[in-house]
Amino acid sequence: TSPCPELRELRQDLDAVFDDTPLARQLFYASTVMHVSERAEPILASGRDVVVDRYLLTTLAYAEVRGPSLRLRELQAELRVPDVTVFLDCADEVRAARMNGRGLTTDDDRRSLEASRLLRAVYRRLLHEPSLVGVCLTIDASGSAGEVLERTLLHLRPDPGRNPPARPSVAGRA
Repeated sequence: TSPCPELRELRQDLDAVFDDTPLARQLFYASTVMHVSERAEPILASGRDVVVDRYLLTTLAYAEVRGPSLRLRELQAELRVPDVTVFLDCADEVRAARMNGRGLTTDDDRRSLEASRLLRAVYRRLLHEPSLVGVCLTIDASGSAGEVLERTLLHLRPDPGRNPPARPSVAGRA
């Protein structure tokens, strides 16, 4: 996950500190993506898969919606490009209900829901950049967790009638 679990407790404090400086905030989140990318490399080198929740795609999309943002081309050139990005898409009402059900209703979460239409448009544009997302799978995430998982696995499993999908090494969720 980006940011990593070790930073989770500090995240709200850092978000508050960077609230009025969107570029500094974006650079903080970009640094957490670099951290995840560097930590993934030895795992991948050992032959194991890595699945990442919230990678560069999310950092760029949220930064663009929040105001002035940097494209971070230099950072992007240093990061491992995901083999597969799984974009879980659902209606705003479903997103809001899930966030409320998990108790995730911080000011940042509320702003995210308020900007949902714009955020979705930014994601959809960025999802067409293979150098950013690798192979993109957009999954209807409106069902139960089990249904969404099954839909996702259906797209990732090799099918004898088609070419197998790219072996996922880093997958992000939006």
